[in-house]
Amino acid sequence: MCSVEARLAGLVGLIAGAIGHHSMEALVRAPAPVMIATAAIFAVALFKSRSGSVPAGLIAGVIAGCTLPGNAPASWQTVITHATLHSARNDLFDALDTLDAQPGALLGRHIWVTGVWRPPDRENLATVSQRVMACCAADAVDIGFDVVPARIVAVPAGTRVRVGGIVNEMLRQGETRYVLRDAVVKGSNEGSSGER
Repeated sequence: MCSVEARLAGLVGLIAGAIGHHSMEALVRAPAPVMIATAAIFAVALFKSRSGSVPAGLIAGVIAGCTLPGNAPASWQTVITHATLHSARNDLFDALDTLDAQPGALLGRHIWVTGVWRPPDRENLATVSQRVMACCAADAVDIGFDVVPARIVAVPAGTRVRVGGIVNEMLRQGETRYVLRDAVVKGSNEGSSGER
């Protein structure tokens, strides 16, 4: 067995080797077999060194640190790092931003927005919304408008739609909500007239 000082020197060497080999990013994303093999090499080198052999522990740590991969492994799925070039204009968020900044600019006016349809239920009006996610699916929320259609709508929940209606404001359970009244609901591929 080696001394505590040799083990500590080995750990310091491992960290120095990993930093020197630019392996820190790869270290946190390396596959488990690579991590286990590196730990095994490090452990064997430390336990084979003689007791009190601080320089040997340091060298073993540096060598083990240099065996770590220098590049993060490729992702198993596509990672988008920028906005797509041909993304559609987000009219729903544009309208909500305008309402937040200058409510008078849209209240009482007829607008069209695109989003996902949710039919009414016993306690809620129908909605057209889009999902917003800050960091992960667990914090995703739907943002949009309540909808009061001019006629019966036979669109299944979850369908992408274009909704045109007159923007009104209402207070519900102490919260200001924006409603599209006398609304027309179309499948998003049907198009619309009277764009905002």
